[in-house]
Formats: sequence, structure tokens, C-alpha cells
Amino acid sequence: MFKYKGIYFTDDFAGENKEKPTIVFLHGFFMDSRMFRYQVEYFKSDYRVICCDFRGFGKTEWNKESFTLEDLVDDILNVLKSLDVSTCIVAGMSMGGYVAQRMALSCPETINSLVLIATQASRDNPDTIESYHQLRDNWDNIEAREQIIEALLPVIIGRNKEESEYWKNIWLSYQIENIYHPMTAMTSRSEIDVSQIQVPCLVVHGADDTGIPLHAGEQLHHRLSNSTMVAVEGACHAVNLTHPDVVNEAIEKFLVSSRT
Repeated sequence: MFKYKGIYFTDDFAGENKEKPTIVFLHGFFMDSRMFRYQVEYFKSDYRVICCDFRGFGKTEWNKESFTLEDLVDDILNVLKSLDVSTCIVAGMSMGGYVAQRMALSCPETINSLVLIATQASRDNPDTIESYHQLRDNWDNIEAREQIIEALLPVIIGRNKEESEYWKNIWLSYQIENIYHPMTAMTSRSEIDVSQIQVPCLVVHGADDTGIPLHAGEQLHHRLSNSTMVAVEGACHAVNLTHPDVVNEAIEKFLVSSRT
């Protein structure tokens, strides 16, 4: 567990061998690096696994001021530079996928391949943005906050009671600045052309995802120039958290095939 300029990250690798391929995991909105604990455990024997907390979430320290997704890209690149990581695999879930795509466009020489989990290429439509802003603007209302969380748990976690209880307690602790600025960064993101991403990509999506519907993942897959897709039956938004075995095996198969 480390911090670089306030950005919290974990760095797991087999013994002291830092020459193994590096995977960087980037979490979704509301979540933090802990959402990848099943991926860390699965991959750490063969890969150096780095997980970062975005501004507003987890243990990252920040100035409570507004920022953009491009600022988050810079945060992650600065962490990698501090660790002397010159190339890596980037796996981004939902909001983390937005950052991962922008990393691949801004510094293609750094990214070997992408894993894009429960995410999309397009901006949110106006109705979705409006609903997100209602969530954002009402977060200081404790009663509304509890109602929002109860509504979001089945969308993100599904019917997994243990995970739901774990993340509910974390979400209840968020203050308005933890929600306001990351949400604004996400809903105000600029359009990007993912067809310019040339590295191999794996798109993983829950078949029952209502947070970012499956068709958005399929659209992302078709827009990418070099991608494969896995739809996980019975999975909702946080597919890597609720169906880790299927997701881990899909990622492993993709990484092996992209090296050959």
C-alpha cells in the first residue's frame, strides 16, 4: 500500500520480481481499488498487479476541487512513472474504462493491451446525465442518500448480499465532495474516437447490466479496431466482483492470446 502525490495504490508482485508483466486495474464510480481483490489474488503470481484509487474514492488524498478524466489519466501515468513502469496492461471497469480508453489514446506506447469491463465508448445521453446529477446534487440529504444507495445496490452488485452490505457501508460514508466532483468529471467527459486504439482489447460485460446496458458494450466492441468480447450471463454491472471466476478466466485467456 503506497501513495504518490496523494494517489493511493497497491502494488502486488511475486516476491521481489518486478520484471513480470504489469496489470493496472482502474475502478468504477462509487467503488475503489478493493473491488479488484479477486483479480489481485488470481493474477499476482504471474503478473505485477497495481490497483489505484481515483480522486474522491478509497484512500486517495486530493484537494476537493473539480477535475477531469484527463486529470485522472495524468494521476495514473504519474504513479506508473514513479514505479518505473514503462509498459503495462490496463483493465478499467465502468468509469475506470473511460480513463483506460483515454490512456490508450494519449500514450499508446505505454499500453500493451486493454481490458474494458462494464464500460462504453459513448457519452451518456441527456436523460441519464440528468438522473446522475439528481444523485449528485441530493447526496447531502441523508435520507435521499440512503434511498439512492438502496436503489443502486441491485444495479451494481445484484443479489450478492455479502458484497452489498460491504459496499453499502462504504457508500454511506461518502461526503458530497466524494460524489460531486467525480460525477461531474464523468458526465462532462468529451467524445473520443476509440477506433484509433490499436492495441488488443477485451470487452467484458454483464448480460444483465442495467447501469451500462449490454448493447453499449457491444457498440464499444464494434468500434474498437482490435477487440474480442465476452458477455457474462446472469451478471449485472460489477461483473468482475460478482462473477470473478468467469471474468478472471476470460482475462487470462485474452492475455495469453494477445502475446502470441
